[in-house]
Amino acid sequence: GSDNPLTHDVELAIYRIVQEATQNSFRNAGARSMTIGVEFRPRQLRVMVVDDGRGFDPTHVGDGLGILGIRERAQALGGHLVITSQIGQGPRITLDLQRSIAERLGES
Repeated sequence: GSDNPLTHDVELAIYRIVQEATQNSFRNAGARSMTIGVEFRPRQLRVMVVDDGRGFDPTHVGDGLGILGIRERAQALGGHLVITSQIGQGPRITLDLQRSIAERLGES
């Protein structure tokens, strides 16, 4: 879809989420490659980070500062965050943000 400008605060929060996800991938997961995607949908912005690292069991991962920071930023945006992974398969981090919420955050 077509992109619509987001407020600086929303853009910065999304940037920080992607930054933390990429750092975690290379620092902790031994990832060699990564895909970062942004989809502009009519009512939603979706950001995905997927890598080829060793993965982890999401039921046994502690909330390290990286994952905690990602979750806190997503929550502050009113976004829906899904982190999926399993041992031997790199994680997929998906942030869905309703565009109406992102636009309202810029008005406050």
